[in-house]
Amino acid sequence: MRINRVLFIGFLIIAFFIISFLFLTTVYIHRDINQGDFTCQEDLKMKISIKSHHGKYLSAQPDGRFEWRDKVGEWEVFETGEVKDNPGSGNPGPGTPVPQPGDYNVDVEYELSALRFSFKPLCRMTATNNFAYAGEYADRRDDGGPGYKKHDRVAYLWRTDGTSWGTPTKVNDVESIHAMHANPMKNGINYATEHNCKVYSIADNGDRTQQYDFQSKKGVCIGAGDCGEYGQLVACSQFNGLAWVAGYRHDVWKRFYVVPEKFVWALTEYKGRLLAGCSYNPDFTHPNSGSIMMLDPEFKMIYDPPYGFCKGFYKKDNVLYAMFGGHLAWTEDLAGWPAVEMPGWACWSMIEGKPGTLIGVWYTDLRAAQRTGRPQGIWLVEFNIHDKSVKVIEHWAASGMTAPYYTGGGIVKLHNFGIGFITIGGKSRPLKVTW
Repeated sequence: MRINRVLFIGFLIIAFFIISFLFLTTVYIHRDINQGDFTCQEDLKMKISIKSHHGKYLSAQPDGRFEWRDKVGEWEVFETGEVKDNPGSGNPGPGTPVPQPGDYNVDVEYELSALRFSFKPLCRMTATNNFAYAGEYADRRDDGGPGYKKHDRVAYLWRTDGTSWGTPTKVNDVESIHAMHANPMKNGINYATEHNCKVYSIADNGDRTQQYDFQSKKGVCIGAGDCGEYGQLVACSQFNGLAWVAGYRHDVWKRFYVVPEKFVWALTEYKGRLLAGCSYNPDFTHPNSGSIMMLDPEFKMIYDPPYGFCKGFYKKDNVLYAMFGGHLAWTEDLAGWPAVEMPGWACWSMIEGKPGTLIGVWYTDLRAAQRTGRPQGIWLVEFNIHDKSVKVIEHWAASGMTAPYYTGGGIVKLHNFGIGFITIGGKSRPLKVTW
């Protein structure tokens, strides 16, 4: 009986120590997005003392017993452990840009899927006045290469108000829902599907209508944009060397342009000119593959830098920004294009963050790392439009990231915050950034 009582008292002391440690000390608990499990880490190496509610301090005696003492001495100090990496960062490789202190709050949630665990990455996003939309990639490339691994040819169109992602819209017979943009009224979006290459509109209230059929079984609809006077345009790029650009203009949907030997990734209107962000077909992974083409009022090359292909545009204060592979370039006259190097090799979109800044998700997957020598990873980056400086807000190491090269991450602005996703190992997690 005495032995049982001693064991019971010992158990109570150990339990009390653990509970006291959890409630009376500060630890950092996070989800390791590289491994998919939970870990508990201190964000600094600390020596702590544990004070009870009755004002006494836990004391570790030389013989292994625990007692409570009135004052803190050598036996009343505990070391929490060694320094760990920042939450979710993994182990950055050589030359990896690291996060700098800032006043952004970055939240990453569980992976998204129609069944919550179906491992389908997201592709691209757009936002209306009240919702952000994201399309899924249905046919995952397991090795990041050109060979498609056919799955169920079912993708989902996700929608969120910034707090809940709700139930997504199911779309059959597609490789991805990739090309999308908000309509001019900002109360719905147009989006295009890959494989069957059809264009749909969907309103914020859920009404969906087919608008156009490219009548292509080998095309990939990737680029889209609300292009002002040129209308709402969507590009269907063919592996045979042609890209078709169709859209809604003068109350009708039809095909307007043909772009030879190019993939079209982004479309925008700037100072009365229709521009397309392109890559050379078919080797659009080459560092020198990117260009910006003018489609209207005349067809010609505007910019052809050695940066990789152009994935997106952003306009602010009469300046056009273009997201190239590894670089952010800008212009005010379509003649001069200064640029800064970014930590990742690709970016889909940037948005306004704090006053005078743009933020975006830049990433380097396995294939880009092999071709460029850059470390793999995903970086949430701030660009200062005044002094042209670049700051890393958050970094996810994402070692071994072999998701498709165009699904590393994305972000759009909804209300007064950023909503987006990061994709690691083919699994997309919702990303929310506030400031």
